[in-house]
Amino acid sequence: MAPDEQRRIDAEDLALQVEYAESLASEAEAVFIGQVTSIDDASLAHVVVDRVLKGKAETSVRLPAHGLEGLVISCRESDMFHNGQVSAGLRYIFYLRDGNVLRAGWVERRSGNLSLRDEARIVRRVEGD
Repeated sequence: MAPDEQRRIDAEDLALQVEYAESLASEAEAVFIGQVTSIDDASLAHVVVDRVLKGKAETSVRLPAHGLEGLVISCRESDMFHNGQVSAGLRYIFYLRDGNVLRAGWVERRSGNLSLRDEARIVRRVEGD
């Protein structure tokens, strides 16, 4: 693919990620960043909460880990934006509603991803509305 075409595709995908972050931030009751310390036999992830961006969260929570069911793997970051699967030892930004994980986005980002800083800004902006 020509570099100009790839840049266009990346820009379109980034715009979709922004749109999804705005939508999820509006829908979520709580948004926070936390580290998954372990996943138990009942497929519950034990998460230590580092920073709350919206709503309220205890200092540690137990959330459904989701396994591989519903996992989307794609070359486009926006296609994977709603994934809720987690692994022990990694940090995520979590969006929750009614105890369900709407998004568990890995905090380590690569090019083509909406930066964690920008995603947190979106959540705070939507929360302020």
